[in-house]
Amino acid sequence: MKISLFDKSLKRKFYDVLSVISLVISFVLIFFDIPSKYKVISGGVFVGLLIVIYISMWIGANRTKKLNIRINSSNIEIREGDLFKEDGLKVIAFDEYLDTELGNRGAVTEHSINGQYLKNVCEDISALDARMDENEHLNRHIYAVRPREEGMKEKKFLLGTIHQEGDYLLMAFARLDKYNRSFLNMKDYARCLIRMWNECDIIYQGEDIVIPLLGAGLTRFKNNDRITEQELLELLLWTFRTCHFRINSHAKLKIVLTKDTIKRINLCAIEEQFAE
Repeated sequence: MKISLFDKSLKRKFYDVLSVISLVISFVLIFFDIPSKYKVISGGVFVGLLIVIYISMWIGANRTKKLNIRINSSNIEIREGDLFKEDGLKVIAFDEYLDTELGNRGAVTEHSINGQYLKNVCEDISALDARMDENEHLNRHIYAVRPREEGMKEKKFLLGTIHQEGDYLLMAFARLDKYNRSFLNMKDYARCLIRMWNECDIIYQGEDIVIPLLGAGLTRFKNNDRITEQELLELLLWTFRTCHFRINSHAKLKIVLTKDTIKRINLCAIEEQFAE
């Protein structure tokens, strides 16, 4: 079970329910008196009912696969889903070079989200590379130029910088080491998210924004290998709360999680932290 029987957020929700039940019973007892011979039985039934309610809430919390909350008047939906089947502007995380080469030499693996985009969505990778190379917005956000193997991209972009391709927002997200392994530290991650929200604010025209759980895939976190998916989701939401970007009242920010990831996310705790 992803949520323990005595989870703090679950207990607080139960206390809210208990306070309502207690208020109703107190009101009823003003007008009706329980005979002395039934008081013990009534107390036992009441305690048993509370136990059943608590266990039901616990089971329900563990089975929940969807949560709707509001942050800064923006509608946010967190649920299991397939990013590529969603309507709206979909964020695809790339490395800091916006590499597009699949295979052993390239930094993009076929089973990653950006690999799936290049393999199944992008019709012409060479044309995509040309558009990115000519993109004035990208070129204003070059972080550095580093020599690499022949034929590989050399421009490094500020993390969080976005190139729009139709309904897809291709974002510079992770740094690369000399072996083309993606990595981040927590400062990089937070700064990347803040820049991403600012980029979305520039692009946004009232559509849904669809985001996977950034950092939950192949990205390695330096100096903090124990970062959990729960913490990644919380930081994603905290940075959204502190930014100026707002979602149209008729649209949503959709955070889609994989089937395996949703099993490890405590949506009850998320609701308690962020629901307005």
